[in-house]
Amino acid sequence: NEHIDTLKSIYIMGQLFYRQGKYDEALSLHKEALAGRRKTLGNQHPDTVQSMNDLALVLRYQGKNDEARPLREEALATSRETLGSRHPYTLVYTSLLAMLLDEQSLYDEARPLYEEALNIRRETLGNQHPSTLSSIAHFAVFLRQQGLYDEA
Repeated sequence: NEHIDTLKSIYIMGQLFYRQGKYDEALSLHKEALAGRRKTLGNQHPDTVQSMNDLALVLRYQGKNDEARPLREEALATSRETLGSRHPYTLVYTSLLAMLLDEQSLYDEARPLYEEALNIRRETLGNQHPSTLSSIAHFAVFLRQQGLYDEA
């Protein structure tokens, strides 16, 4: 199960089960894919980072945010290191970690990540780009939930 094509197939099956709401099956396959990708491709390969993120997603849907968080943090740290803070993938991982922290009521940790993703997207993509608009919407909802209506 260490050939890259086999690992990709395992990953795709995990995605399929996730989309079908079969989280236990998805979890098992995503764990297998991540372990295989770590061993075969290394921790810094984009496919490995994607597996970290997708395993975290399945864990989140199972209510296991405490297990998802280290994976999201590792995905973000690795993406920053390998692709840079302004890369679109890094910004996705930044936003996803912000949302996870928000869900855990860790607002002081979530806010700077929301702001970072939004500010970089504004600088690099402009205010009208769909990714920027998505960041604006997520940050506005976050602020509104905090009762910070003037900032939202």
